[in-house]
Amino acid sequence: MKYHHNLPITYPEKTDANMGGTKPHLDEVLDENYPYYDKRPDFLFRQRLFNSILYTFAYPACRIRYGLRIRDRHNFWNNRKLLRQGAITVCNHVFNWDYFCVQAAIWPQSECAVTWKHNVFVHGGDALRLTGGIPIPDTMSGLKAFDKDLMRLLKDKRWLHFYPEGSLWYYAEEVRPFKKGAFTYAVRAQKPVLPLAISFRPAYGIYKLFKKNFPLCTISIGEPIFPDPHLGQASAVEKMRSEAEKSVRDMIEKYTPEAKVKKEKHHEKSSQKKD
Repeated sequence: MKYHHNLPITYPEKTDANMGGTKPHLDEVLDENYPYYDKRPDFLFRQRLFNSILYTFAYPACRIRYGLRIRDRHNFWNNRKLLRQGAITVCNHVFNWDYFCVQAAIWPQSECAVTWKHNVFVHGGDALRLTGGIPIPDTMSGLKAFDKDLMRLLKDKRWLHFYPEGSLWYYAEEVRPFKKGAFTYAVRAQKPVLPLAISFRPAYGIYKLFKKNFPLCTISIGEPIFPDPHLGQASAVEKMRSEAEKSVRDMIEKYTPEAKVKKEKHHEKSSQKKD
């Protein structure tokens, strides 16, 4: 039997409903004039500088706060030549800092990430923008420009991150159905998808003092998935979506440890056998 954290969390009925709270009302309008893929030299300089600082502290911070472990980095390093032309990463979305875990896993590769509009236009949004956050617009003209900029980004051999579950569920242990958006871009731009998975394990040692019932986390990296050139777009998208979802499920299964039997129960069973 696999470990379960048993946190008293009630999840929404809809698998793509967000647990991050009510979205604030925002006056900002994202239209065709917003720089979704900002290539201005001054912005790129600030972005590189900020990411250098972030990488210096992000992994140690995740290591301290979540006991972060990274597994199967060979799937990243061994495929570097194949991934040099750009890639899309996907991961289950289980807490607010999981994007830092993703960045730590693929270090020193930098990437941009698709995010909800309200994440960019609230406190701390400027920092998220500098980490590569690209807000999803809410106007038709904005969506057209957003789509064009994402394709430009991928054609420029940049990396792009999606949460294909569509929403954040705190400490969710099961993978929710993946949406097809990330894989549609992968097929259209002919880029591979690199799946990552966050799984949980029980707190131990000093972590028990401040983590209480909260688990520690492991992020693992799967084998890259490439578009099938022999299929039409719809079939190729569905194939990549299905393979990525299965890869994430398999990694969670692999790195979720077996539940330990309590010593009291073990001694009780031993004594019963003796009797």
